[in-house]
Amino acid sequence: MVSVEIYIKLGDELKRIDLFKDEKISLTSSVQNINDLSKVFTDYTQSFTIPASKNNNIIFNYWNESGVNDGFDQRIRYDAIIELNSIPFKSGKIQIEKANEKNNRLESYSITFYGKVKQIKDLFKEEKLSILDYSSLNHNYTATDIKNRIDGTTNDGVYYPIVGNQHQYTYGNGGAYDVTIGTSPDTSVVYSDLFPAIPVSKIFEFIGNRYDISFTSTLFDTSYWSELYLYCKNSEQQRVYSERIKVPFVHGTGEIFTQINTTNNTINFPNTFGFLGGSSAWNLQLKLGINVSDVNILYRIIVKNLNGTIINIYDNLIGNQIVNPFDWSTGIVIANNNDGIGFNGYIEIDSIAPINFTTNLYIRYYNLNLNQFHTGNYTGSLSTSLSIDLASLMPDIKVVDFFNGIIKLFNLTITATSETSFNLEPLEFFYSYGKYIDINKYVINDSVDFDRTKLYKKLSFAHEKSESILNNAFRNTFNRGFDYGDLLYEDNLSNESATYEIKSPFEDVMWEKTIDENFITATLIDKDLKPYKPKPILMYKNGLTTPIINNIKFFNGTTYDGVFDYQRFSNELFINNDIASLNFGNEQSNWQMNGYTNNSLFSLWYQNYISALYDIRCRIIKLKAIMPITMLSDIKLNDKLIYKDKKYIINSFTTDLTTGEADLELISDFREVANIGSGKFALKSVFNIDNTAQDLEITILKLNAEKYDVIYGGTLYADVTSDGTFLIPIAANTTKDVAFKEIEIQYTNPRNSQFINIIQNA
Repeated sequence: MVSVEIYIKLGDELKRIDLFKDEKISLTSSVQNINDLSKVFTDYTQSFTIPASKNNNIIFNYWNESGVNDGFDQRIRYDAIIELNSIPFKSGKIQIEKANEKNNRLESYSITFYGKVKQIKDLFKEEKLSILDYSSLNHNYTATDIKNRIDGTTNDGVYYPIVGNQHQYTYGNGGAYDVTIGTSPDTSVVYSDLFPAIPVSKIFEFIGNRYDISFTSTLFDTSYWSELYLYCKNSEQQRVYSERIKVPFVHGTGEIFTQINTTNNTINFPNTFGFLGGSSAWNLQLKLGINVSDVNILYRIIVKNLNGTIINIYDNLIGNQIVNPFDWSTGIVIANNNDGIGFNGYIEIDSIAPINFTTNLYIRYYNLNLNQFHTGNYTGSLSTSLSIDLASLMPDIKVVDFFNGIIKLFNLTITATSETSFNLEPLEFFYSYGKYIDINKYVINDSVDFDRTKLYKKLSFAHEKSESILNNAFRNTFNRGFDYGDLLYEDNLSNESATYEIKSPFEDVMWEKTIDENFITATLIDKDLKPYKPKPILMYKNGLTTPIINNIKFFNGTTYDGVFDYQRFSNELFINNDIASLNFGNEQSNWQMNGYTNNSLFSLWYQNYISALYDIRCRIIKLKAIMPITMLSDIKLNDKLIYKDKKYIINSFTTDLTTGEADLELISDFREVANIGSGKFALKSVFNIDNTAQDLEITILKLNAEKYDVIYGGTLYADVTSDGTFLIPIAANTTKDVAFKEIEIQYTNPRNSQFINIIQNA
């Protein structure tokens, strides 16, 4: 019998929870289940009961008694640790579910244990992407600033892709919107029509800053990640607001209220005030008056709670907003809580042009039962600037949905490396790090089941539907059953009938290149030639590009400047003379007319795993095993288990913590076994390139070696102890024959060599 100890962290102290002797506690682990391919799983338990012992009653503070002040908080999950025979097994979170009484006597509590990955979703809650702090990327919004972020003069991470939001931009055809003519705003790129794009890597940095977590990944070192951008558009037309500024407060003469913090400009009114006459609930009214220096400039008032969530927005304001202290129907309503609810938050202002404000915050605090009224007035002054507020342009998407969307695109696994650190690894990279474990002597052989893989007839990989005029034309012209950029993976030999959908929250808009010219654009108008608000759009930056014939004309509001080079964006990434894309399926390249995006999301991040599942040899094996506690604690979900003479990956792994018996559901693994313990040592190990001189981007996994050297042409390019991405200069092939070249990866401890093969055309 295994001794199970569960500890819960209260404050800074770990408390051991008493358990029933006969209570079964099962823990299930799964990273990507064959029956639900789009979800990332984690450790969890079914709810289990614990006794209402004296010790547990103290820990859970008699939770069944709702009248207990400062009791155990049912709204949150508490840090917890599970130990087996005093050996650390799992760490995660515990949440209380219910209490059970019998004959008016508290009998037990029901609790649930969650793995660490579950914490991420809990942290994000329902917050929108706009809540993150983008202030480090905010910048002046002038025609010159925008032009500099198009032609490469400014390279601080924020760029303005040439995307038509009012009409289609064309190049060199003499048409109505030809951006090479520049005789009217229509025949030029208009700076006020453009929206910015920011690196996805920065968004993940800002997510980490807000929720006090961090992420690592081998993917982060590659161009697939560093050149990935989010298009910041959440309206049909561009209306740029200044950076938001908190409304400041200055105490009025003889002010009795201390609930206004004039240092950080926050308001904190509880619903009771003892110093104002008893502890009963009070009613609160807050009104904001505004005087402006220019009555023709639009501005907004944004009311937020203390954690930054928007409570209310007063949009399209213009001119003064007067408050009459004797008429509370006037002014901007900040709070009007007539039900005993207080207010905790702050106020922000932004505008579409620089403007000066003076403000008056009026307070009315009263208790009709006590026949008491208290009023107050705080003043302040502030000015907005030309600095753009990127938060106001963020697509309307929750942080958790954006995060999950990125997980789906790159088929990432999530593993917790600490309480606040998480590793995001493409699935095949994740399996590359697994070790091989022989479980033969631990298997209970009286019942082992071999099942066929009951897979879906079709797997649908889809983006959000795009209303772009070009996407609509493609959809109606080809009528192929799935949209541009999507993929329908079908097993023609399967007798199943169901379809499983993996859905991204992003829109995959089509880009179009002018034939024989180095100009590419996208157009965000619909089939009725009207601007539309797209779903979130991701795009790749491919560096500065020079148009072949004419400069792009740029309208700065007064005159027309020539743009000699522009940062080229699209849904394709050109890396190592090859094309990767944000399409799930292989499509005709929008840049190379005779090329295809063979390195699609599916082929790069899904195909190896999916094709193995549909292999004629694939089996699901279900067995029971009793393993040593040290082995149970050591097994990771990317380990390969050896049973008889075959190897398997783990689909799910359920352990009865009280008996040590494990129920294993395993999937046949056909990955090549390399000498260093894994078949995949690089993101890509074979390159077909053209005959030009170029820098080859390679990504190497350290695996279980101590370090490795990267050697090419007798030159040592790296001597490293971690995963890495490197640029290796490849000389031009000046011969008339195809050249075969190798990059050697020399691993140390264990010692082994692997080779990246290069086939360079003549």
